[in-house]
Amino acid sequence: MNERQKSKIVEALSNAESSDEAKTIYQTLQSTVSSDNKVAAPKSLSEAINRTSSIIMQTRQNDAPPPVIERMQRLAGIKNK
Repeated sequence: MNERQKSKIVEALSNAESSDEAKTIYQTLQSTVSSDNKVAAPKSLSEAINRTSSIIMQTRQNDAPPPVIERMQRLAGIKNK
């Protein structure tokens, strides 16, 4: 959770007009945070960028060209099967 999110939570709890409202906010936040733990979210921008680029690199390392490319090469006479 970043600093902006933390400050928004503190502000929402501070603006609660009753203990029931604060309790509802707390329970909502708790259920939201606990459900997010199932999927590992990036903690920083650099981690998000590295994770995305590693996914892109994995897809580019596939040795077999897609069937559309093979068909176009055959039609152009570049590759015969």
